[in-house]
Amino acid sequence: MITLGKYIDFKNAGENSFLQAQVITGLTKDELREKSMDDIAPLISQFIDECKGYNDNKLQKYIKMGGKTMGFHPNLEAMSFGEYLDLNELVRSDFTNNLPKIMSILYRPVVSEFMHNYEIEKYDSAVHIKNADLFRDVDMSYVNGAMVFFCLLREDLLSSSLRLLDQQMIQQMEESLTMIEQELASHLSTDGGISLKN
Repeated sequence: MITLGKYIDFKNAGENSFLQAQVITGLTKDELREKSMDDIAPLISQFIDECKGYNDNKLQKYIKMGGKTMGFHPNLEAMSFGEYLDLNELVRSDFTNNLPKIMSILYRPVVSEFMHNYEIEKYDSAVHIKNADLFRDVDMSYVNGAMVFFCLLREDLLSSSLRLLDQQMIQQMEESLTMIEQELASHLSTDGGISLKN
């Protein structure tokens, strides 16, 4: 299992092969130096194989953590403005290192359940972002599934927003042209009927 914390540490190791090997194996510098390549190579291969397997993960609604059931936000389209602002800032600023905080916003304690529906705690950044460190121990399969779902929804919302913005801009342009046309008509004679549209 690759935890979110291990993934972050691996990404932060950058191009440093020694630090990457330390993260993968969990060995100290001295322990790692004493190992042979035959000891290390299978661990690195296993890590790479596990990472490849995460590409197919689906969103999991629930995560069990510290005796609590955390539920994925049941309706991202209805999220509060505070949730949206915090998520947007965390995604834009330092995505990899902010993943635990992002997960702490998307997954919160379940407060009630009925059949296939559930409700999570109301968002409070002072409370929920403090849970971020707990998410470092979560299996990357949960994280990857949530990120794929979240990114697809974000793209869909952005696309919808852009379409709405285009429609609003066209409507405003038409209103502006009508106003200009009316203004011109009041200053010019009605002969010739000037039209700026089409």
